[in-house]
Amino acid sequence: MRISIASYGVGNMHSITKAVERTGVAAVIAKTPAELFPADGIILPGVGSFSAGSRWFAGQREEAARLMRETPVLGICLGCQLLLEDSEEGSGRGLGLIPGNVKRLHTNKVPNMGWERVSRTADSILFNGIPEDEPFYFVHSYIPVPSDIGDKAATTTMKDGDGSVTFTSAIARGNIFGVQFHPEKSSTQGLRLISNFVDHSRRICRCR
Repeated sequence: MRISIASYGVGNMHSITKAVERTGVAAVIAKTPAELFPADGIILPGVGSFSAGSRWFAGQREEAARLMRETPVLGICLGCQLLLEDSEEGSGRGLGLIPGNVKRLHTNKVPNMGWERVSRTADSILFNGIPEDEPFYFVHSYIPVPSDIGDKAATTTMKDGDGSVTFTSAIARGNIFGVQFHPEKSSTQGLRLISNFVDHSRRICRCR
């Protein structure tokens, strides 16, 4: 079994790679979109700008998106945003695997850095065995806004001055999943979430 991890050329791949390898599955670093395939599961990690991530797929976006529709995909932070169509952060197109856009997080605390609770709004294999309202680690200034409310998998409500702001923190459509937080930096339950994705990919491909 093989899990491919996209390398946009920035960020620390070590944490995600180790999290996957802890499940006993090989993690393969893909330096180009073509190198993502073949794979039994794909992880789009979460460091960098939307424009940079979009450029990484340039010229191969349509083919990559077509193949991803046949493969379980987990997008993390930036990777979650790239699953959508476009972003207020900058130019470039997303993969369009989940209809919707990326919007700026309008709070007094931007970027939002730290632990926030994640509340499920729909059943998702990602959260199997994870307590409700578990805190995960966030570092972001933008949020996914899916067009279809049915694609929301979880929300987060954070303090904002004397009030609060609620935003979508996980999305899912079929075998396509995205989380705005960083499970690889979120201790035991974050590692469980990644393990849940690997287990799901194993069931889909019927690998050992």
